[in-house]
Amino acid sequence: MRTSAFGAMASAVLVLIAGACQDLDVVNLNNPDRERALAEPGDVEALIGSTWVGWWNRMVNASSLYLVMPTVADEGTATYANAASLELSSEPRPPFNNNPTSEAHGLSRNAWESFNEILSNANEGLFAIENGLVLETQDPGGDELSDNTERGRAFAMFARGLALGYLALFFDQAYITQPETDYEDLPPMSPYMEVRDSAVAAMESAIAVMEANAFTLPYTWLYVDGVTNEDLARIAHSFIARFLVYTARSPAQREGVDWNEVLRHIQAGITEDFAPVQDGDALYGYLWYYGTNNGSFSQHADYKLIGPADVSGNYQAWLGKDLRDRQPFLITTPDRRITGVDENGAPDPTADGKYFEYREDIPFTESRGIYHFSHYQWNRALSDWHPTEPWYSGPAHIMTVDEMNLLAAEAYYRLGMLQKAADLINLTRVGNGELPPVTTDGVPEAPDCVPRPQTDPAGSCGSLLDALHYERMIELAYMDGARTWMDRRGFGSLPEGTFLQLPVPGRELISLGYELYTFGGVGGTCAAGNATTCE
Repeated sequence: MRTSAFGAMASAVLVLIAGACQDLDVVNLNNPDRERALAEPGDVEALIGSTWVGWWNRMVNASSLYLVMPTVADEGTATYANAASLELSSEPRPPFNNNPTSEAHGLSRNAWESFNEILSNANEGLFAIENGLVLETQDPGGDELSDNTERGRAFAMFARGLALGYLALFFDQAYITQPETDYEDLPPMSPYMEVRDSAVAAMESAIAVMEANAFTLPYTWLYVDGVTNEDLARIAHSFIARFLVYTARSPAQREGVDWNEVLRHIQAGITEDFAPVQDGDALYGYLWYYGTNNGSFSQHADYKLIGPADVSGNYQAWLGKDLRDRQPFLITTPDRRITGVDENGAPDPTADGKYFEYREDIPFTESRGIYHFSHYQWNRALSDWHPTEPWYSGPAHIMTVDEMNLLAAEAYYRLGMLQKAADLINLTRVGNGELPPVTTDGVPEAPDCVPRPQTDPAGSCGSLLDALHYERMIELAYMDGARTWMDRRGFGSLPEGTFLQLPVPGRELISLGYELYTFGGVGGTCAAGNATTCE
């Protein structure tokens, strides 16, 4: 009898995501017979339709990720120790602790299990369909049964590509399982680039089914009204673009991306923001709450995120100090996303910007490192971008047209089409930041130019690539819990020693009889500053 990959890969323990604030291991004593459950069209369709919510919960609603990864990426900063956030975001950066008894281990274990569960459920749905099951089901509000087999097939294939893609984005290796895989005899794990290629192939196969069949998704599959087969194909193309760009572990790998292929998928991708609607019940994201509340259990904006906007010299002075002496400072900038202006129209370091706000009080613990303190906090979640009445309601823009434009800008830059790159960068730089447009030569020379080079923030005004990097960090902040970490490793801007990928969880390794291994730490394997060891 077939068993789920999730069950096999979690040592026969089914993991349930119990509540938004914690990840709990629970033995499911009521697991129905798999073959019997997969014989019912409604059950199979429900299994397929639930897959994407598993991705949502892991990326924006699970504490082991949203508490940790923004701080690891120097997107947010905090001094809470929960889920090993303080440990993994402190400097000098330590190796990732892959011992199953460590608190840090939850990050890799929960991500591994979530993405493999999505993969398993998608495979099970496809296995049932490929063995002749017809999904003759009734849509919400409908009176008659309809043949929804191709819709189910397309979405299961989409979910399969999504799971493989995020396994490749996070881990050094993973299983590439198929609908027909015997999970009692799993294939060897494959390196992340092969997993990524399998994800792209799965998404492209899904797109082919979407293009050949007209359908509309049930609302609860993506929590967006009226998603058609054409809409879903666009979302799939945009995820492929993400996989191709964000999988790179280093600037060298980023340069080697097939940028023409990236452009092809972007041009076929989304034309409006992908923004599932949080309802405070079935769908909500704790990421944005902890990114915007101002308690001790919150994140402020890391100075390494917004500091490149500073034109006063305070950021450069802060970087030049010992960690123990890095006191929080005020930012003066012409970028209206970071701060506002005073009554005379001059930059005011304490006036709220479009995306960030000033916090006089910093409710952090000084003994855990004053360098973690910041006077600023991301507040875009309090705008139309993430309405918060209450905080977990309204559309959540987890993939935007701006993101695709800025990925395309990098493609044009890498392909030598610098004017096209500059034009796309200026869409948000000028329109949202109210900054002077960049040219093919980069940021125009001026005493208050933004940004300056990441490697020499006290030097001349930034290059076109510096401007692109800055624009991506500011415009795409808090899109999900890990996007910034993935993007920064390709730009080479993570602090030295930051792990650039996660190992297969220690608990999984022990169950297979393998030795523990890990990444990160100053001078360690596959760590920022030593990225060639990822390849």
